Parts: sequence; structure tokens; C-alpha cells
Amino acid sequence: MHLYAIAANLPSASARRLAHELRHLGAEFGLDGETLWSTSSRSGALAAGGIHHSAARCAPRVYLSQTEGVLTWFDGLPVSTRPGQNAHDARELAGSWESVGEELEGQFSVARLALEHERAEIVTDALGVAQVFCARHQGGVLVSNSATLIAAVLDLHVPDPLGVCSFLGLGWAAGASTLNGGIEVLCGGSRHIIEHSGLRTHQSFGPRTIPAKRGRAIPPAELAERMTTITGNAVAGMPRVGCALTGGRDTRVMVALLRAAGEEALYFTGGEPTSPDVVIATELAEMLGLQHELVQHDPASSAVDWTEAASRFVAQNDGLASLLQLPDYIELPACPPPLGVKLWGVGGEIGRTGTGFLTAIATNAPLLQRSNRIQRKLLGVKSRDDGGVMTREARHELARYLDRFHRERLEEGWTPDEIQEAFYTFERVGRWGGTGPRRMAATDDIFGPFVSRLFIDYCYSLSSKERYVEAAHYRLLSEISASLRDHRYDTPFPTPRPWLAPALATRQLAIAIRKRLRDRRRADSLGGPSSGAPDPEYPFQHAWLEARLPLIRDIFSTAESPLWDYVSRPRIEHLLNGSEAERAHHQEGLLRALSIFWHFHGPRPGGGAQPHAAERSFSTPKSRRYRLRAPASSRGSG
Repeated sequence: MHLYAIAANLPSASARRLAHELRHLGAEFGLDGETLWSTSSRSGALAAGGIHHSAARCAPRVYLSQTEGVLTWFDGLPVSTRPGQNAHDARELAGSWESVGEELEGQFSVARLALEHERAEIVTDALGVAQVFCARHQGGVLVSNSATLIAAVLDLHVPDPLGVCSFLGLGWAAGASTLNGGIEVLCGGSRHIIEHSGLRTHQSFGPRTIPAKRGRAIPPAELAERMTTITGNAVAGMPRVGCALTGGRDTRVMVALLRAAGEEALYFTGGEPTSPDVVIATELAEMLGLQHELVQHDPASSAVDWTEAASRFVAQNDGLASLLQLPDYIELPACPPPLGVKLWGVGGEIGRTGTGFLTAIATNAPLLQRSNRIQRKLLGVKSRDDGGVMTREARHELARYLDRFHRERLEEGWTPDEIQEAFYTFERVGRWGGTGPRRMAATDDIFGPFVSRLFIDYCYSLSSKERYVEAAHYRLLSEISASLRDHRYDTPFPTPRPWLAPALATRQLAIAIRKRLRDRRRADSLGGPSSGAPDPEYPFQHAWLEARLPLIRDIFSTAESPLWDYVSRPRIEHLLNGSEAERAHHQEGLLRALSIFWHFHGPRPGGGAQPHAAERSFSTPKSRRYRLRAPASSRGSG
């Protein structure tokens, strides 16, 4: 990991100030203070700094190169598309800078700073999964891969309406938003140029480029060869390589790519011994002679202080990951291992018309795919107000964004039935997936073959019918390993006949409707979520929340917070003072709201208070607190 910042025309963001913030934030990720660097141009108009893992931990990576007043560096894991070429060495990147944008895959940001010309450039990965943030402020600009750093330097602690509302309704900050007003995410697939005049962007890959790729698929053999090359380049020479192994098709493709590249890895599978994932993974490991471990991760059994872990989790992820994902928190050991690489299956659904039955059906069921109005309504279903924690204003804010997303994709040439897939690729993967690299950064870089430009281009060059039957996965496995393709899965491969997709999607729709009606009747017969014993979908998160209700009530007790414009105070009060069963039923919505309040008002790592929580950030005359009312059963009769 390499935390960095670049400031142009911002006297408050001097090299010295940037170095101070970087040292503080670097400690959260176990970065080496000895690697801290900072610099500025002769006039002081341009300043930059960074901090990264030690050379001993990160080898063979070389994060920083400096020659004749030009600095080149990277964060994440840039991967060369050329056989045998090393792109995780900043010296190599410096020597081929002009072609960097076209020749790199992986999840990364790469930067170059020319002090004499007072010019900086940042190249982002295809979807911007390795997120880089920016803020335009008082005629200047501050860019960093830490939104927390930008907020601290520029005192930007006011909530962003779209960021907060989309986090509540979708589970991530949508579009270019973050939780903090004034801080945006730089778009992926782009070269961003910072000069005295400000920030400008040249995008070479994104929603505008996809429609032109229809019907221009490369041969499957070429796809397999090129994906094998980038997978081999990603892990070559790394001290540790890890890869999940399950009964699904995404991990099957990743295993095939690693084996085709001739690379060894430690494969791991989570779950109970009798689960399909574990049973099938064990069969594959024995068949192929793989180094394989079964992992039964029980966060509750560890010695981690999970209240402190929550503070660190929120801070490390810039508030952009829900506490629902708290079990993913990694406690850095006293003697951390060498920095490894983990293959990551996120984005595999791009090859099968997106995630969930709704997107697949919307793109292929004849009754749905032709209607622009129905497609827009289906996009609105993506927003889910779990537990009713969103205010009317919040729901309207998110609806306006979804309308805009739908309209912009149509203007770019997407057909109505493709917009669900566009949303999955550029929102679900690009924004929600953007928290993945940060969560792993203390111990591993990640490489996601399915979020490579190569794989995305190939998938969108196919018809939606071909994506529905998972043609990309099937063809890759056919080219690389027929035995892996044909070994059983937790759910069988769809028929390899794309022309059957409309009939299959219609059948899937009928099954889904029957299941929905059956589930509704069952819920009605049980009397609703407020009755009976709690049955949480996520047991650890439920137990964590129940054990900390006093702290959680205190976090929600900032009376003057502008977050109450978007979070329903009556519903939060009802849930926190209601039954445990109801909290379990609505844990996703409650934890999303808590994540946002924790970001602005919760305890910081080490037990400190949030800066500027009320007086300066929200312009209130005095920081007032209120206590959520206790349940009636616990109050005196008066």
C-alpha cells in the first residue's frame, strides 16, 4: 500500500502538512514511517507526499522512483499486459509513462510528478476500483487515495446528500460521491492531469466506450491467452499468493488461470465441512494436487477488541464500507507477513448479466427487455429502504440519481435492457467493490481478473443472451482446462445455447414470483419480524450490535446532526428501543445508518473523539446531545 497526496495552489496543504497527515494515517495500515516522503515545486504551488510498506515487506514491489526532478509512484497492484513484464516497479513505469494507461491491468493508481513543470498526472484502473479522491477548494485542488486525509486537511466534514442517501439505499456512495461533501471520486479508466490551472480528465474507458464494442469479440483462445498472461504477471515473484476455491464458476476460472500461468497458490475455502463449497473444493484440490486449507472464520472467537476494530474499520475505509462487512476486518499482527497477492472474484457477474435474478431477467425476458419504462422501474428496485431508516428526502435524492443514471446511459448508446448491467458494472462493482482493496491493504494486494478491461470488453462484445448463459466463463474454461470446466458445481452451468435465454429468463421470472408470494404468506403467518425469537441473516453482526446498544444509542444521540435530514430519527429510535427480533430483521438498514453516524460522530481509533463533530462542521451554536428514549417497559410510572 502506498498512501499519497498531491496539492496544487493550496497554501493550507503544504508538503509539511501532507507529511503530517500521511504519517498519522499510515500508522493505521502498518506502513513504515521510514518511507515517508514529501516534496514541493520551487514556487510551492505544487506539493506532494507519500508513505508505504517497507522494502522488506513489499518486495518485489518498488513503490517510488525519482530521477531528475520527476517522481513516479503507484498504489495497489498495476499489472502489465505484456508477457513477462513487471509493472509493480515504479522505475519501469517511469520509463514507459506515455503508454501506461493502455498497457496496465489490475487494481491500481499510478502517479507522476514533474516538479520543474509543476504538473502531476494520475492514471486510474479500468473501473477506478483502487479509489482516488479529489476536492476543489478555494481555487486549488487536493488529490489523494485517502478521503480521510482530504477531509482533515481541508476541514470538509459536512455530509454529502447523494453519498449519504445512496449509502443508505444501495450500500455504497453512488456516482462520484463520498460521504463528505466537497470530496469526489476520480473516474476510472482515465488520465487525470493536475496543473496550475486545476484538474482535467481524459477518460479512455468507461460507460461511454462500452456501446461501441458490441459485436467485436476477440476469439476465445486469444482471451484465454491474454488473461493467463496478466494473471501470471500479477503474481510472478510474489512471496504469498492466495485464491478462494468454492463450488462456483468464478473461482474455477481463477484456478484455471493460475495453473495455466504455471503459478502455485494457497487455496482456501470457508464454510461447514458438509457445505457444497467445501465438498466440491476438496474434490478439486485432491484431483489437482492443490495446497488447500479449510477456513472456519468465527470473528467472535478471536481476541480482537471489536469496538476498537469498528473504529479502525470505519476510518480505514473512509466511511465507505458498511459495518455489515466488519468481519472482514484484519487485525495486523505484531510481526506482519510479507505483502502478498490474493485473487479476487469480484465482477464475475459481468459475464452473466449482473448479480441476482432481477438483472438477468430484465435483460432477457421478452415482456420486460423492450420497455424503457419497466427498465427504469426495475432500476429503482435497486434502492432498498431496509427498516424504513431513510427519510422522504433521502428516498427522493436517490431516485433522482437513478433517473439521471438511466438517462445518461441511454444518451451514451446503451439499450434499455442493458442499463441494469451497466449499473452493476459501474456502480456495484466500481463503487461498492472499491472498498475491497482498502480492506485488504495491510496484508495483501488484490488482483481481480474479472474487473480487467480485457474481460469487461469481451463480455460487452457479446449479446445479452450469451452473457445470460455465461458464455465468457464457459469459453475460458474450454480453452484452458476442459476437466475443470466439466467438474461439478454448486449449481450447474446454464445451457450453452444462447437462443434459449428468453425462454429461460421467463421461466426464472415465474419461479421468482411464486417464491416471493410463498415467502410473503409465510411472513404473514409468523406475525412479522417483531415477534418471536431473532433469526438474523448475519449472526456475528447481530451479536456485535446487541452487545453495544448503549454505545450505539450514544453515537445516534447528536441532536443537531444534519444526517437527520436523511436518516429517520423516529425509525432509529423505534429500532433501538424495539425488539431484538425486529433489529435482527432490519440489521442491514440499521448497520448502514450506524456506519454513517460512526463516520461523522463515532469514536476514532484509539478512543479519540471525532474532530469538528458539531460546532465547526455543522455550524451549530453548541454541541447538543439527546438520549434516545428508553422503552416504555423500563420507564417509571412517574
